Amino acid sequence: MKNYNPTIFIVDDEPLLTELLADYIKDQNQDFHVLTFPTGEACLTQLDLNPNLVILDYYLNSKEKNAANGIDILREIKRRNKNLPVIMLSSQKNTEPLPRPSCTAPFIT
Repeated sequence: MKNYNPTIFIVDDEPLLTELLADYIKDQNQDFHVLTFPTGEACLTQLDLNPNLVILDYYLNSKEKNAANGIDILREIKRRNKNLPVIMLSSQKNTEPLPRPSCTAPFIT
């Protein structure tokens, strides 16, 4: 019987948050294979690894002018694989609801 080790992509431009989240996930289940990416573009180049889940920063690359943001990356992920689950996170202190991306299914605020 083949072992099943789910692959989880974490895409966030904040290294400390990325490391904390990756460590937490690995602590919950050591069989999870967690890959981290500082940009959405880096994540997109590895989608052929067929992750089971992508955790994506809503405000991804907000500091970089020419980098794609979380919504742009979400759209591209869903264009390539509409069935791939994506969880969008934000560490912003804004208490206003985030705009819902048009390419998503369930959206929890």
